[in-house]
This record gives sequence, C-alpha cells and structure tokens, in this order.
Amino acid sequence: AVAVASLTFWKRAWILLLSGIFMGFTFELLGTRAGLPFGLYYYKELKPQVFGVALFVPIAWGTYLFLSYLTARSFFKGLKAVIMASSLMVILDLAVDPIMTSWEAWVWITKTEINWYGIPWTNYLGWFTVSFLSLLLYRQFGGDEIEESIALRFIPLLYLLELFVFHALAMPKASDPTFYALLISVIALVIGWTYGNLVEKLRRERTYHLSYV
Repeated sequence: AVAVASLTFWKRAWILLLSGIFMGFTFELLGTRAGLPFGLYYYKELKPQVFGVALFVPIAWGTYLFLSYLTARSFFKGLKAVIMASSLMVILDLAVDPIMTSWEAWVWITKTEINWYGIPWTNYLGWFTVSFLSLLLYRQFGGDEIEESIALRFIPLLYLLELFVFHALAMPKASDPTFYALLISVIALVIGWTYGNLVEKLRRERTYHLSYV
C-alpha cells in the first residue's frame, strides 16, 4: 500500500511509515523500561524481540499510522488531520491491546482504576501522544503533499475493514472491546465525514460569494 501510494498520489508516504516505526520503537523501548508514556509492561509471547521490544510492534506503529493518517486526510488537512489521525490510532488500540493481552503477547504491570478491559488509561494517552509526535515529525520532513485523489474517498472503508478483521479474529474475551472499538470508529468517521463536508461546503460558498464582490 505504501509503494502504491508513493507511486501515485503520495510520493513521500515512506517518510510517514519510517516516522511511525522509529517513534514507535523509541517509545516502546522507553515504555518497557520506564513506563513512559503508556505505563509499565513487558513483552512475553510476542517474538522476536530487540532490547525487549517485539519487532512486530514498531512495524505495526508505522502501518497503523499510515492508514490512520490517510483516513483522516480524506476528511481534513493540516493540524485537524493530525489530531483526527491520532484519535483514530487510539480507537485502533481499543481493539489491538485487548486482543494482544488475551494472547499474552505482552503483560501490563501498570494498573489504573479507570481502564479499558484491564488496559490502563495511560496507555491510550500515550498512543495519542506518540501518534501526534510521529505525525509532526513526518510533516517536518515530508510535508503534506498528498494529492487529491478519488482513492482517498475509499480509505476510511479500509480503516473500518481492519477493525472488522480485528473483531473477527478476537478470542471470546476480547470480543466485546473489539466490537465497541468498531462501533466507535463508525461514529468517529461519520462525524469526520459530516464535519469535513460541511467545512468544504462553507469554504466553497465563501469563495463563490467573494468572487462576485
């Protein structure tokens, strides 16, 4: 998908992928050692590992960030796209973390009174923060040169499909959180689509009126 995007409507897609992988590994390493910014945890069954971090995880950070940002860019530009993409990353992890902990891929040491099926709330704050910083890093070196393309309109469906697959593959004890994550994602995308189209409509009307002033 990154290769196709790079050859068509998004020549610097690879920069975002690398940004997600680099930042993901950096903060996962920090998280397993100092508990920042997600909380304290350790990898158990998920291998191979480098310095205690499963190699799969930074790659997942890059691919999830790629999909989330493309989804957000189908509705917004600039900082709004960054904020929405970071929020979409959090929604993805509402499904991912319960699945992976049910498989004992990693084990949480941090416990909080407010949690999502045993996952501490600090984890989701961490996901938003790391996603936000990764996207700022991308925009610093890669800009935001995604060309307007009809393909962008279908990206949100891929995002929903990914969450549907998570739900379909989830073990019984992770079935509820993955279903709710899918439901929340539908609501978020409907809001994004509605708001994005409203803003675009107002912009066009303003441009139309100014052209006759």
